[in-house]
Amino acid sequence: MHCVDPACTSACPVQALEKNENGAVIYDAERCIGCRYCMVACPFHIPQFEWDEPFPRIAKCTLCFDRLAVGDGPRCAEYCPTGALIWGHWDELLAEAEQRLADNPDRYVNHIYGKDEAGGLSVFYLSHVPFEKLGLPTLAPEPHPELSNNVAAFGTPTALLAVAGVMTGIHWVTKRRADE
Repeated sequence: MHCVDPACTSACPVQALEKNENGAVIYDAERCIGCRYCMVACPFHIPQFEWDEPFPRIAKCTLCFDRLAVGDGPRCAEYCPTGALIWGHWDELLAEAEQRLADNPDRYVNHIYGKDEAGGLSVFYLSHVPFEKLGLPTLAPEPHPELSNNVAAFGTPTALLAVAGVMTGIHWVTKRRADE
């Protein structure tokens, strides 16, 4: 999906997944420690672990970032025979999706999937069936990294304080028994 604000990059503790300047979320196998937090964080379940490989790694679409670097678009858009996949700048693609929706109101569900979901995606979908039937989740407009950042900012200190409290209690009880 190459989210505008990707949760997978936020969740990765070693920055094995990063969003580059062209909008592609790319994976660096050399940095990956195999924790699979990216799989848990992604609301679309895009990063997948190669369980059947002898040296497994995370696999996901790279949006052909090597082609983007030289000014070309992704191969899937280049070779799509029907024009269903197109490549371009976010604002231009949004305008195209809005125009297709306006020109064919009976053909599509009245919603551009990816415009607002999870803070916005770099991919837009138009469909004649509800998006849930395509396996796309219903998501709030807030970016998902906000959720993981809040857990890191508030959950981690809370958990550490709780562990410290429990350890202090255990120490107090064992010391008290030793003194008796």
